[in-house]
Amino acid sequence: MSRISLGQYSSAQFEAASWGKTRASVLANAALAPNGTMTADKLVEDTSNNSHFVARTGTQIAAGTSVTASIFVKAAERRWFALVTADSANAFRTTYFDLQTGTLGVVSQGAAGHVAQIVAAGNGWYRCSVTQTQAASGNFNFYPSIASANGATSYPGDGASELCLWGAQLETGAAVSSVIPTEAAGTTVTKGGRASGRGADDRRRKPLPAQPLSGRGALTGSTGALPRQRRSERVRICVLVKIFVRKLFNVRPEADRAQHGPPDAGTEHRPASRAQVPRSSLA
Repeated sequence: MSRISLGQYSSAQFEAASWGKTRASVLANAALAPNGTMTADKLVEDTSNNSHFVARTGTQIAAGTSVTASIFVKAAERRWFALVTADSANAFRTTYFDLQTGTLGVVSQGAAGHVAQIVAAGNGWYRCSVTQTQAASGNFNFYPSIASANGATSYPGDGASELCLWGAQLETGAAVSSVIPTEAAGTTVTKGGRASGRGADDRRRKPLPAQPLSGRGALTGSTGALPRQRRSERVRICVLVKIFVRKLFNVRPEADRAQHGPPDAGTEHRPASRAQVPRSSLA
C-alpha cells in the first residue's frame, strides 16, 4: 500500500511562496523541530482584528477520496491552534487544538468522515490532524491558524504572539503516515513509511571508501608486494636446484674450481662407482 503526499513544501518551509500568509508572518528556522533540527518556523500574528493564518490551496482531489491534513504544532505565546479545511464547495470546517493539555477543543462537523486527532510528539510538540472525504472533485485547501481561545480564530492580534509550526502534510488516506519530505511534486510513501519520488529525502546507499585489511591473514603492503615475494621464491628454488645438481654430479662450484684449477686434459670425470673387486677373488 502506498500513500501520496500532495502538499508542496510540506516539510517545514512555511516561508516559501507556496504558503500564503494572511495577517501573519513567518520566521524561518526559528525553533527546534521534533526531529532535532533547527528547521521549525514561527507563525507570528499581526495587529489586525481578524484571523491569522498560512494557507495551502489548490490541491486537486477526486470525489470520494479520503484526505488527511496534518501538522506539528508547539505552543508559544498562544496555546490554541486551529486547523481549517475547505473542500471543493468551499465549505469551511475548523478544528481547535489545546497545545497545553494536548486535547481537542471544538471540532467542526458536516464533512463525511471528518475525524480530528492530536498526538504528543515530545518536547511540547503535538501532531494535529484532520481526515475527511472529498464530496466532489475539485480543490482541497487547508489553513493552519493561530487561535486566541477555543472557538476563536478571529481576534485583535498583538503583532508579536506566535505558534511554532513544522512538517505540514496533506495526503490521501484516512490516517496520518510518517513525515514525507517534499520540495516540489507529490511524493509516494510506501506502507513501511519510506518516501520515494521527486523531492523525497534521498537515502540511497553510497559506496563505502576502501578500507585496509587488518588482522591475521590480512594482506598488507603496497601494490607489487606479492610479485616480489614470488620472485624471491623462484630465486630460492633455483638455488636449491643448483645445489642438488652439484651434489648429484659432483660438480664443484666456480670458486672451488678456480682454487684447484681445471681438471687435467683427457681425464674423464665420472660419478663414483662401486669399488673394483679383483678377479682373483671371484670364485
